[in-house]
Amino acid sequence: MIIIDISKNVVVTGAASGIGRAIAEKYRLMGYRVIGIDKDSGECNFQLLRCNLADEDQVKTIFALVRVQYKKIDYLVNVAGVFYIGKRSSVVDMELSNWNAAIQNNLTSTMLCCKYTIPLMESEQTQDRAIINITS
Repeated sequence: MIIIDISKNVVVTGAASGIGRAIAEKYRLMGYRVIGIDKDSGECNFQLLRCNLADEDQVKTIFALVRVQYKKIDYLVNVAGVFYIGKRSSVVDMELSNWNAAIQNNLTSTMLCCKYTIPLMESEQTQDRAIINITS
């Protein structure tokens, strides 16, 4: 039996496609309120906000919007990431700028989302909250 609880807010990064979209859709089908965040747009059955998660100003703004609109975050699922930036190549041929861009997208974005989510979680008196970081 699936328990539906639309009082729970789940933020899923990388929700426009792939693993992030599948996770967001699963939470939605379980009855959670899903707020997807992605640099890309797409047609979804949940709210999808556009944001460059490697840009702190954009992340701060998007989480301020979530605070105003939803008051709290119960779960954060960080899925957004990239395998490569630019031309696909071996590490021997990779440009340092491409490496740095991948680190920004895969690691810095996760840190920034946690930074701006934790205060929204701490404001709640419930212990039913979690941050899940996924890489693939």
